[in-house]
Amino acid sequence: MPHTFTAWQCGGCGRIESQQACTGACRDSKVQLIHHDEYVALEKHLAQSQHTVGALLDLLSQLAHATPREGQWETCFRQAQARARDTLRRHRSV
Repeated sequence: MPHTFTAWQCGGCGRIESQQACTGACRDSKVQLIHHDEYVALEKHLAQSQHTVGALLDLLSQLAHATPREGQWETCFRQAQARARDTLRRHRSV
């Protein structure tokens, strides 16, 4: 989780703890902010996670919609295991 810090933001003029001249409509409220570098890292992690979820959903869809032919259950199961291992190997770092 990123380190957050509290600042005050004006609901009227949008000022965030700055020395701007107030427009006279200030209504300060607390806001939680994070540093830009941490935000970029979170965006990257989110994109990787979404990619992983997509791969897992594809695998689940294959399993959910597959109907092996008579006598092919074990072969299909082994193929599904191989796909699952491959998916885990490719997405283990997330």
